Amino acid sequence: MELRNQCRSEAIQGIYGINISRITLIPFIALFFLFLFSATAYPIPKEIEEALKLNRINHYDEAIQLIEKALREEKIKPDITTAYTVGRILYRKGEFYHELSEINFITTQSYLEEIVRKEKPTPPELKLFLGISYFFMKQYVESAGILTQVAGKGILREPLAGYSSAYMAASYYMSGEKDRAFEIFNKLEKSTPLSASVTGYLYSYLGINPSKGEEIAKWAFEKMGEVGKKYRSILTLNYAYTLMKAGNYEEAYRIVKGVDLDVPLYIYKPLKFKEVRLYDLSMVDSYAKIIFGEAIKNLEPIALSSSGELASFASFYVAQMYLYLGEIDKSFRYAQKARRLSVASSLTMVRAIALENSLKIMTGKERKALKVLSAEIEKIFARPSTLLEMMYVVINSGVPYEKTKDLVAKVESFIYDTQWNRTRRDSALLGELALYSGRTIKAIYYLERARDKGNKNKIETNDPEFLLKLAYVYYLREYYSESLEILFALGKHFTGIRLLQNNFQSIYSYKQRGSGEAFIE
Repeated sequence: MELRNQCRSEAIQGIYGINISRITLIPFIALFFLFLFSATAYPIPKEIEEALKLNRINHYDEAIQLIEKALREEKIKPDITTAYTVGRILYRKGEFYHELSEINFITTQSYLEEIVRKEKPTPPELKLFLGISYFFMKQYVESAGILTQVAGKGILREPLAGYSSAYMAASYYMSGEKDRAFEIFNKLEKSTPLSASVTGYLYSYLGINPSKGEEIAKWAFEKMGEVGKKYRSILTLNYAYTLMKAGNYEEAYRIVKGVDLDVPLYIYKPLKFKEVRLYDLSMVDSYAKIIFGEAIKNLEPIALSSSGELASFASFYVAQMYLYLGEIDKSFRYAQKARRLSVASSLTMVRAIALENSLKIMTGKERKALKVLSAEIEKIFARPSTLLEMMYVVINSGVPYEKTKDLVAKVESFIYDTQWNRTRRDSALLGELALYSGRTIKAIYYLERARDKGNKNKIETNDPEFLLKLAYVYYLREYYSESLEILFALGKHFTGIRLLQNNFQSIYSYKQRGSGEAFIE
């Protein structure tokens, strides 16, 4: 009975706090009923119950720490129940950091472009970090153009000199100038720890030579004692990233535990009491992917060795994470597996179809994929919550709006003409859909309706990823104080918020004063 009550509680509470549809936590319910048939015969360990409670209020780290402690003390077994629980919690944490990283990339570029326009003459350090932001936005020609102005010119001191050269080489490589790139890379492989570390990371990130990248990043990692404190996080994350890319998920995850993502790489001070904090953009992205790797380590065996609904749930999550890791073929295979194993017309089947066809769109097979998605919309038009979940998968898969605008219009024609008892999650997904199509005012309307009115910024009653998206939309509409209020609240619970907080507060400062940079305590 206690187990059933816990399952019911998970279904009712869900990731948005209160009164959300039970579909959000169906995987947990299925886990319990598939493997623990009855509360009397197979009770869930209290440690797992406590971890689920912590996960429900979005305290991911505490939940994982509780499970790890119970495993060390042999209070629970490393069985399928534990693996699935850990995998799902890490999946949620990874999604938060993945979203944070994507917003970091976008806002850092616009933020630095604004500062560079204001700061004349432009300091080389600002050009350096602007060039790197172009690189992560896949604007490689622009990145190479601006980095060429500062890298290898003797105007930057070490370790930023080698750091700039590494990204200039990477931009050359992605622009097709590979010989020119390797001339630079070869000089950096065993130079300063930071330069070597970034070179090793880029070898893995770009798929140039992952095994050599791991070797170089390890060499730099082992020289951690020779660098200042502010460089230790990036050396750790770069090495861990190369391990993750090599499939060594467990070791990668182990060494990033406790890493500080809020350490700026450089602080530029235009005035005595004002400063521009410049962060390494790869850190949050690497951290998210390392978390996904550990989640895959826990969920992939379930997808491979079991069958039925639980395997379909695990397969979908693994497919989504492989997409985030850039492993398109693996993502596609697991999306197909999730579809085959799922119950007909179930939420998992709809999500799997959405992911499978999103992958087809992104690999040039869009005509057939769009037809399949359109047909799926026709099948489930009377289930607005499921329609929104389907589109959320498409959005998160990275499919450009231009390719799906007809689908979005079709979904909206059903959604807005249907009256149903909307949950907070439904409102949040309506906000996501509005933002996807560029309607920020409507996005704010729905995202605000999704927020817990009594505890509007508390992560215990609001999904952190949803709060992050609301902060971003506020930023787009120049509601800076509202945006910063959310980020300050998130920063109390999550490392890595300071970069985004810095971007938003800096732009706010420029708008208010016309120049300068706000000092963030």
